[in-house]
Amino acid sequence: MFCSEMPVESRLESGTATNPGMRVLAMPEYHYHPPLMLKGHVVVRSLDDAVRFITGYRQPRHPFMRERVLHQLEGAPGDLEERYAADAFLEWVRMEDLIEGD
Repeated sequence: MFCSEMPVESRLESGTATNPGMRVLAMPEYHYHPPLMLKGHVVVRSLDDAVRFITGYRQPRHPFMRERVLHQLEGAPGDLEERYAADAFLEWVRMEDLIEGD
């Protein structure tokens, strides 16, 4: 289920630093649909999954690109930036030849 399909109540966060009683809508996170199937039976469904994978991957052929993509993934403040980060991760796993069946 995509975050945008989740009921609003399940995406509500209570309070902010300046207004603890206020309830704000949590931003939905980008999800890969269908999920990325990587070699080694790794499934990447979200940007969080991508960050976990990229930080644990120890043998990159393109280490500078890996670091750039990681910074994009960790610093994506909005929907558009999340999409760019998701695309950058997909490009990186393709360059590393990590997609199952490619």
